Amino acid sequence: MDLTTKSAALKAHSATTQIVMGVSAFLVVFYLIKFFLSRPERLNFPIFEASPSEYKSAVVEGSLKYPDTPFILGDVVVLPKSTLDEIRNLPEHQASFNKMVRKVMHSKYTNFGADHVELISAVKVDLTRHINSYLDGLQDELRYGLDKELGPCEDWTSVHLYYQLTRIVAFLSGRVFVGLPLSREEEWIDASINYTRDVMMAREAVEKQPAIMRPFFARFLPEVKSIRRIADDQMTLTFAAIFTTTAAASQVIFDLVSRPEYIKPLRDEIQQVIEEDGYDNIGGKSHKLKKQSIPKLKKLDSFLKESQRFSPPTVTGIGRITTAALKLSTGHTIPKGVHITFPAYAISMSAQSMVVPSDNTESYVTPHEFDAFRFFKLRAMEGNENKHQFATASPDSIHFGYGLHACPGRFFSSNEIKIVMIELLHNWVMRLKGDVCGIGGLDKRPESRHVRMAISPNESAEIEFRRRRA
Repeated sequence: MDLTTKSAALKAHSATTQIVMGVSAFLVVFYLIKFFLSRPERLNFPIFEASPSEYKSAVVEGSLKYPDTPFILGDVVVLPKSTLDEIRNLPEHQASFNKMVRKVMHSKYTNFGADHVELISAVKVDLTRHINSYLDGLQDELRYGLDKELGPCEDWTSVHLYYQLTRIVAFLSGRVFVGLPLSREEEWIDASINYTRDVMMAREAVEKQPAIMRPFFARFLPEVKSIRRIADDQMTLTFAAIFTTTAAASQVIFDLVSRPEYIKPLRDEIQQVIEEDGYDNIGGKSHKLKKQSIPKLKKLDSFLKESQRFSPPTVTGIGRITTAALKLSTGHTIPKGVHITFPAYAISMSAQSMVVPSDNTESYVTPHEFDAFRFFKLRAMEGNENKHQFATASPDSIHFGYGLHACPGRFFSSNEIKIVMIELLHNWVMRLKGDVCGIGGLDKRPESRHVRMAISPNESAEIEFRRRRA
């Protein structure tokens, strides 16, 4: 290359470099301006400071201290329970559920949580409407999953509960969503589980980035790139089904083995229903409950609801992003662009949410004590027969949401968890690891992981299982 050519090349390179630097500088300025302009205006509400592991206690404290006033925790505004009915059915142009999901899941970078209208419709209509037709297949699939994942278990066998339960729930969900034989293919199981794990890892990776730097780096994070290639409706549905059901079922089992005194009454209830309704044979080897029997297990339903009350998936609920200024009945105004939510855990722990004074009974247990049959007793009262159920979304129990965007898959998830517990109670025995005498102990219950609003079960905890002997 002669001198003239080299000179021209250098000039061209210099010009290109200047253009790139200019564009980069422009983008930096653009995103800085956008970042500062997009921040909501300063709010004149009480502020609670809390470490990521202390949000649960902060929500309770804030609700007690300011029962009629919004307060700020982290980057959200927690509203009083009294305003629930004002918010729960607001349309998207006033308070957006979709924007909240996109914010929490960082959809701008992960592409997870984008609008899936057809998916939500399918769950609300098709899945919920045909739940009864899935129950036989789910019971069959559960036994297949337990045999495959836990093996003979003729003697006590230690199991990493969360991991094994994730695989078993993947079998159950796959049986309904994609059917046999694909649902049992290892490639499908791995893809389902890995996607569930990778979505949460991608979200956390973005969360760790300073907000002002996310537009430049978030899309290039390896955790984010790994899920942007398989993020479609089916995988989104699988994520929702596996992640939430596994977490809830794990918490139920942890509660049960740490309080083994409840095992016999739950097992007796199942046996009583079998004697009343009969059962269907499965290949002459075992039996499964009939469809009409599962709703009769009111003690089991109550146990699930009490477990959720103490270990919900999040400490807040009914999150929205305001898309217009909201004037509350408390006299406060929430400006546009604010992430609002409600103190779900505090509400469920409130005495007012458990029972009204006129219904008080001698067997009433204070809300801060675990009473597995709390809701069984409430449903036994006249007029309450169809209230206080695990899958019920109400002002006193908003862990499944409430109103316009109550979780559409809660009925399916509820039945999945019940089928798991029915099988384990009827045909298996379980205990805390090393609990030879089977005495349990609240101090030995695997501790949940608390990170800001999220509560997740202990993923490394081991539980011991053995098949029941005749």
